[in-house]
Amino acid sequence: MEKVMCIDKVVFWTSDDILYCKLVNTYDNHKFDIDIDKQYQETLHAICNGHFLPLIIDLRALNFLETFEVLKQLAKSKTLKHISLSEAIVVNTLFMKLIISFYKRFFAYYLPFKIVISIKHAKTYCNETNKMFNII
Repeated sequence: MEKVMCIDKVVFWTSDDILYCKLVNTYDNHKFDIDIDKQYQETLHAICNGHFLPLIIDLRALNFLETFEVLKQLAKSKTLKHISLSEAIVVNTLFMKLIISFYKRFFAYYLPFKIVISIKHAKTYCNETNKMFNII
């Protein structure tokens, strides 16, 4: 890990030119109050050092309802739109993969994305997009 930021139950860090976002399921209700643009904007820009990075979002610790709340919040974020090259979303089940794929294609289509079941596949996808956009 190169740089780490943890606020509330969200952890952001960079490693190997990839921005990671991990959400921890310790909420009592199904209402997430994550406002990326207000809470994380300055720190995300500092973590990324002004570079565009692919983003891995790890949603495996969340349940079905929490996942959609988080996706809505992340899709609203202008900050993530301006610093992300692509998104790799890590989920637990094929059902979640199907539902999130449908949601992303119709409601949050601003970035190239891939939904995977392991971090290994997410890293592979992010490295490919990083090479394509940054010509590493």
